[in-house]
Amino acid sequence: MIASILSNITGNQGRVIALEASFYNASIAIKNCAANSLSRLTIINKAVGNSKCELSFSKATSTESNVRVQSKRTRGFKNPTVQCTTIDDLSKEFGYPDVLFIDVEEYEVNVLHGATQTLKHYPDCFVEVHVGTGLEDYGYIAQDVLNFFEMGRYNIFTRPHKNKEFQQLKKTSDLPKEHFHLVAISLSV
Repeated sequence: MIASILSNITGNQGRVIALEASFYNASIAIKNCAANSLSRLTIINKAVGNSKCELSFSKATSTESNVRVQSKRTRGFKNPTVQCTTIDDLSKEFGYPDVLFIDVEEYEVNVLHGATQTLKHYPDCFVEVHVGTGLEDYGYIAQDVLNFFEMGRYNIFTRPHKNKEFQQLKKTSDLPKEHFHLVAISLSV
C-alpha cells in the first residue's frame, strides 16, 4: 500500500523499489501493481538486512500479515525462509535512492548496517523504530538507529507511534522511549 502511494508521488520520472519478505504479501502487491498500472513500482520478494543471506521469518501472531525475522520472542512459530539482500546491493543494481522508507518490524538497525554506502549519498529517510516492541530483541536501542544519521547532515524529526505531530529532534536525549517514527531530511544539496 505505501509503495503504491509513493509510486504515484514520484510521477513519471521516479521509481519505487519495494521489498516484501512475505511471499503472499508480495504476490498480492504484484497483482495490485498490474491492476493499477503502476509501471514505476517494482516489487521484489526478498528481505532486506545487513548481508546477502537466507533469513528465517515468523509471524508474531496468527492474525498478523507482517512477518518478522526470527528472534527470541518469535521462536516456536512456523518459520519460512526468504532470500535477503542489502540496501547497498539494491543501490548498485538500481542506482542510489533519493528516499529510503524502512519499516522492517524491529530489524531496522540490521537494515541500516547494510546501507552504509547508500547513506553516504545522504538520502532522505523514514524509519519506523520499534522501541519496546522488539528492537531490543536484536540487542539494539533507539540511539543505535539515530547513530546512522549525523545531526549536522540531517534534520531529524520524530513522532511517537500514537501521536500525529512530528517534532524536530534537538538533542539525542529527546529520543522517544516508545515505538516511534523517525524522519531524517538530508541537508546536502
